This record gives sequence, structure tokens and C-alpha cells, in this order.
Amino acid sequence: MQSAAWLLTALVAMSATTSLAKAPFTYGEECVLRQNQGNTIEMLQRQLRTKSALDIRRKCIELGLNCGGA
Repeated sequence: MQSAAWLLTALVAMSATTSLAKAPFTYGEECVLRQNQGNTIEMLQRQLRTKSALDIRRKCIELGLNCGGA
């Protein structure tokens, strides 16, 4: 249930910012997300310093990953 609430919150946030340009992720950055998807968003953001928390959440959803330690 908590995961569903997080997903809904993330999707609402994404829809509110659709006019903003998305930061592209490299293959290496996607690999970091896949390998560390159990980490919190803040921990992932420390590894991907050029990406915002929203960019990371958006990419995790796009890739079907369970990021954020949920």
C-alpha cells in the first residue's frame, strides 16, 4: 500500500512538471539505479550528483524499478 501511495505521489508530481525538460540519464546512471534500487532517493542522489530527486524518481518509474527503499 505504501508503494502504491509513493507511486501515485510521484505520478502527480511528474504530471505537474511535464513542461520542464527532463535530464537525460546515461547508461551508466541507469545501471546505478538498477544496482542500488533498494537505497533511498537521497542516497541515490548522492551517487548521481547531477540529478534531482524528482529526476531520479521519474527515471525509476520509467524503468519499472522500486527505488526509494519502499
